Amino acid sequence: MSGAVLMVLGALTLPLGGSMHDVLASTADEPGRWNLGAGAMLLASLGLSLGVPTVLSLTSSSTRRLGLLGAWVWSIGTIGLAGVAALGLGFQAVGTRLDLSTEEATHLVTDPGLLLLVQGVGLAFHGGELMVAVALLRARRVPLWAPTLMIVHAVTTPLMLTFPHEWRGMHTVLLGGALMGLAMAASETWATSRR
Repeated sequence: MSGAVLMVLGALTLPLGGSMHDVLASTADEPGRWNLGAGAMLLASLGLSLGVPTVLSLTSSSTRRLGLLGAWVWSIGTIGLAGVAALGLGFQAVGTRLDLSTEEATHLVTDPGLLLLVQGVGLAFHGGELMVAVALLRARRVPLWAPTLMIVHAVTTPLMLTFPHEWRGMHTVLLGGALMGLAMAASETWATSRR
């Protein structure tokens, strides 16, 4: 559950709107915000990576393979969040130490290696999330709202850039709520098995 809370905190803290030049400029204006956001994402990576295997206890025998594949792919994405956190700290270092023009900032964030890393992490995170959600829906061992929120989060992620700047971080609240629901269901399952 702590990984979900930290992921939401990181998403709501890091600036997600404006041009890349504006985002890099905000690193000099609000260094504490960047440190908090990157630190929250780093700890979220750890918490989520440790928590993903827990969802396997919520699958049934008929959905275990899909759940295992989804957990494996999702784990790549959750571990990759640590790279995204490091990237946030890298942006902060660049923004506070260098005075980049808009063209230089755009060139920096369109680097093919950087885009491959971010898109690969995003694809693994959301693809694994979607597979796990489908396995949980088919298993019917958790409240249906939790995997449904996961599916809505994963499917609407490409649309996030069309949201107003103020609402982009709120998108992560959907997943945070779903993960908290899964954590409670896993805890209940564990407590029931101990009786």
